[in-house]
Amino acid sequence: MIDRLLLLSVAFLVNAFSSFAQIDTSFYDRLIGVGDKDIFMLNADGISVLCEIKAGVFEKTNMKYVFKNIGFKEEDIATDSLLKYPNFYRSEKIEIDGGLEERRVTYFVKGEGVKIHAFQFYYQTSSIDTHQTNKLFEYNVIELCISNSFPTRLIKKATDKVINFNGRMISKSEVSYVFLNHIEIDNSRAITWSIHKDMNSANNSNDFEIKNLKVKHLDQMILDTVVNVRFEGKKMKARKLEFLPSGFISHLVPQAYGKTVSLYFIIVPSNNNYLQCIIGRAHHESTLLSMSSPLFDSIFMEY
Repeated sequence: MIDRLLLLSVAFLVNAFSSFAQIDTSFYDRLIGVGDKDIFMLNADGISVLCEIKAGVFEKTNMKYVFKNIGFKEEDIATDSLLKYPNFYRSEKIEIDGGLEERRVTYFVKGEGVKIHAFQFYYQTSSIDTHQTNKLFEYNVIELCISNSFPTRLIKKATDKVINFNGRMISKSEVSYVFLNHIEIDNSRAITWSIHKDMNSANNSNDFEIKNLKVKHLDQMILDTVVNVRFEGKKMKARKLEFLPSGFISHLVPQAYGKTVSLYFIIVPSNNNYLQCIIGRAHHESTLLSMSSPLFDSIFMEY
């Protein structure tokens, strides 16, 4: 029975990827992208992608010299026979306490001339989740990049002066820090988001972050509840975790100091998709640092 299922799975993949004439572009409206012609980052469905393009001889023994920033052992990389371009491939997982895993899938793909494209796909999953990676998404991204078919409107330049937060255009002059799908409005407020095709995918991303925070900072956690919030003008419920700042370190909040650190987890419909959003805020004792932010308050407020 298992052998039959395996054969059916392989047959499906061969049929799906044997031709890229019909690329699945349904993820376009979920894509967040920034970069230039030689390096760019993407995020969709909670999957983060880093692509680098360098020149070199396309040989297995040469990959670690061309891409010195990607640590790997030569014996750990193989070839993905379903990908139509010459390639080297590897998949690795990093186990985290609490039954969580981070997975990185890397492709080194021969491009035009001496160009070599390195794609790194980052997944965050539960170790009991059977849907560990998304091959169709990986292959579509690779094909679009290698064939130079990515619509330029989807990849924003780092020099662009505005940020598209789910349709809200935010001037970079209004924020203190930007990184792909993460903005910090000041030293105490941050917003991290991803656009998902369905509620289940969005819930999985939030669940991973919540479990990860509890694994790392259970001793600092003082509250786990559901609260009333106003998000983009609409009243709704949000999951709220609150921590003491001592020893608390997370990319979801700028600086964890002051009285407490709060994280809010929100999922809302967005066109035909779902916006998964994490609001991070440090509550400071200083009146000056605790002042309201017109931009932040127009996006989010607990009441």
